[in-house]
Amino acid sequence: NILVTKMRKNLFNLSSTSWQSLKSICREKVSVLSFKDYEIIQSKQLAVCFSGLVDSWPAISSSTDKWENMKGLSERVGLGHIVPIEFGGTYMEKAMEVRYLEFYDYLLYLNELQNFGDQSMQTNMYLAQQSISDICPLLEKDISPPLISTTGKNNLYKVNLWLGSKTSSPCHHDPFQNILCQVFGSKNIILFPPDQSKYLYPAYGSVQKNTSLVNILQPNMNMHPLFSQAIGYQCTIKAGDALFIPKGWWHYCWTERLSCSVNYWWL
Repeated sequence: NILVTKMRKNLFNLSSTSWQSLKSICREKVSVLSFKDYEIIQSKQLAVCFSGLVDSWPAISSSTDKWENMKGLSERVGLGHIVPIEFGGTYMEKAMEVRYLEFYDYLLYLNELQNFGDQSMQTNMYLAQQSISDICPLLEKDISPPLISTTGKNNLYKVNLWLGSKTSSPCHHDPFQNILCQVFGSKNIILFPPDQSKYLYPAYGSVQKNTSLVNILQPNMNMHPLFSQAIGYQCTIKAGDALFIPKGWWHYCWTERLSCSVNYWWL
């Protein structure tokens, strides 16, 4: 199969002398892919970025309901939806605290930041890994599961919202297949295949054993010397793009500006 051969060349036949020599993830045009192609990608566990996969979502393309219009989104959502917001760091940092806010108020704050604030100077604020159906079922009509999420056992586990300014998620892996879809803004991702686990210092002995102890962007090589041998891949997704992250693949995500993503977990 030409598609698989092309992707395997991009992903698995490239050499890298250090983690700093990150290779780009293969990108595919959605218009040339069939369901059989998605099945092959999923079965071969190939990390692939799909350009424009979710361009047609109302959350992205609607003139009235797109989520980037957060003032309009807040009016649609209304009051009565309390959400946990992470401030000041990630779940691996002691400085991180969680505050429970009205989703409506959080959207209005982000709207002010979007229109009038200097986003690059803002502290980390993150609505992370929250089920869209739990936050507000109304939003589910603005998105739809990508075709690749019906591969495998076609067992959809959860649909999450990720919304915030200047955010990051520690390098970790999940027990599900994952398609990460960008609604607005952009998101940077560094990925490592499962065979790189020996270089990533998993937090064994803790409740976060699926998370790396390495600060991916500023690693301490004295503390984590094996990390210098890790071979990683990089990808930046923009509105309408989606990244397939196979089960067990390590991924570190961060944003420099206001960003919104939706991901689907399935088996």
